[in-house]
Amino acid sequence: MERTIDGYRLEAELGHGGQASVYRATGPDGTCVALKTWHGLGAVPAEARRRIAREAALVRRIEHPGVVRLFAGNPDGDPPCLAFEYIDGTTLDRHVTRRGPLTGEVARETVLGLLRAHGPDNW
Repeated sequence: MERTIDGYRLEAELGHGGQASVYRATGPDGTCVALKTWHGLGAVPAEARRRIAREAALVRRIEHPGVVRLFAGNPDGDPPCLAFEYIDGTTLDRHVTRRGPLTGEVARETVLGLLRAHGPDNW
């Protein structure tokens, strides 16, 4: 998959939805990122680009160890993209499918970590 978007070299698709895909990619400076790209902007592309810019602005305001950082974004690109901090790991869903339900201390620490990331104001 030797393809680049906005200077990021795509390495592997991590996931996709109806409007966007996320790739593990390498930035121009060699940093590994999770690059979210939009493959469809719908009937009103200008509005879609405004939503992408708003998403970037909101994510930039969040500084929390439980939330990935936004490194860069180009809502006006072709395609639009946002470069997020890449965290190497697996999803909870995939972990449970492969290894079964979490139990004991692992379950406790996982739930506590999720609660800390969500924030005490939202419990």
